[in-house]
Amino acid sequence: MHTTISLHQQLLARGRHLFDLGCLAESKEALRPLVKQAGVATHTLSETHRLLGEIDLDLGNYRRARRHFAVAIHLVPDEASLYSLYAQAVELDPEGDPLRAYKARRRATRLDPSNAAGWSSLGWSCLRMGKRSLAFKAFGRAMRLRPASLDTLGETIEGLLALNRLRDAEKAVRTSQFQFKKSSGLRTLADRVQFEILRSEQAERLDVEAEGAFVLQFVPGPSASSPRDVEPRIIRMDRRSLPAPHLFRLFGNRSDPRRAS
Repeated sequence: MHTTISLHQQLLARGRHLFDLGCLAESKEALRPLVKQAGVATHTLSETHRLLGEIDLDLGNYRRARRHFAVAIHLVPDEASLYSLYAQAVELDPEGDPLRAYKARRRATRLDPSNAAGWSSLGWSCLRMGKRSLAFKAFGRAMRLRPASLDTLGETIEGLLALNRLRDAEKAVRTSQFQFKKSSGLRTLADRVQFEILRSEQAERLDVEAEGAFVLQFVPGPSASSPRDVEPRIIRMDRRSLPAPHLFRLFGNRSDPRRAS
């Protein structure tokens, strides 16, 4: 019995190693016997389906990936990361149902409420569902948990920007300065937030100017008069004067007498 368990662990370890190396086809071949064999431990079988699901996810086989993740969840229903993977397989599928992803994300946060990345991902699921208020709450929860990675922080800040919560995004950057103070990625996020704030302020100014603009009244031109209404007058024709350039005055030169003074 111990020899069989050791063999299963070796197959799983080999499959995981090949997957980490990017050898997806070879990893799948190494894991396939575990699915077909009887007597495989529950946790080992769940991990096998998890890896097979991740392989199909990378290959773009989203429906097959969801089937593997569903089996893994059935075997180990209290693993939050499995629900996150299932939701990812739904969200990447153009034909996926956003409601199924939202339910999976919500379940993941209930199982692992201290995971900031889970709350940030839930926020985006809420956005796709049009639940903007719930999305803001999820992003706020992610920030209160202080994301451990810049990827999660960036995802959360982008979510706040998508909600047009610009000052909240600015606050999120400010509160993360100590944690990521030496990171160029944080400076990039800060510049991104400031750009959106400036663009919003400029758009508001343009809207105000547009509202304050008015159309000048049309002033009609002089009406055409008949020749008999016009009295004859003498028009004086004077020759045009040519003013002297200011440069000559600066140098004390006298103006040409032919020019008007």
